[in-house]
Amino acid sequence: MKIKRVIASFSRQIDDFVNQVENHEAVAECAIADVRQHTAKIHSQLNQVLGRVERFIQREIELEMQCEKWGVRATACGLENRAKALQCLQARKNTEIEIQQVARQKHSAETLLFELQEQLRHAEQALMELENRKANLSVRSAQNRITKTASIYAANSETTDSVFHRWEEKILADEYVPSGGSHELVGLEAQFSAEENREQLERTLDELLKYQSDQQGVEQ
Repeated sequence: MKIKRVIASFSRQIDDFVNQVENHEAVAECAIADVRQHTAKIHSQLNQVLGRVERFIQREIELEMQCEKWGVRATACGLENRAKALQCLQARKNTEIEIQQVARQKHSAETLLFELQEQLRHAEQALMELENRKANLSVRSAQNRITKTASIYAANSETTDSVFHRWEEKILADEYVPSGGSHELVGLEAQFSAEENREQLERTLDELLKYQSDQQGVEQ
């Protein structure tokens, strides 16, 4: 994982600075501050993805209720208005397609959520280790600290931007939702498609009406 390499780079740079400058504690604190900032950014990304997963779950529930409602409407209209019943079935079919799209998006968001949780776990562990290391070294060097000007550690901003830029790209890809709008078909292919779709809806409606009739016969 890139975050591991970034944190490992921080650790190596701490060692390099320890050999080159005299105010070791200030250098270590700057490095830890950078890791802490990375950890905070991961946590922020995690909260955003978690919110998106929750919205996908809520949307699935809403669509499933709509799908059930269209089926009930189709059955209710079947005996009196067959054309309207077919429209209800078409609406239910469209809703089922949207449910599948939302399910795919939710799966992608859940995968990213798991990855960010792992990233956060590693970052928090690395941060704790760096803080413990700094504390231990501070105690050991307290009696021998030299009063020369500290050299301040600066994080490699390009590396930092690269890590989170890739996360952002992945999140943007996850947020992309195909338009899925209907397109007008022309020619012979359109005629066949429309007829085949109507036949499918006719069969579905017949099955619903037969089931309703059978249920009424059982109740009588």
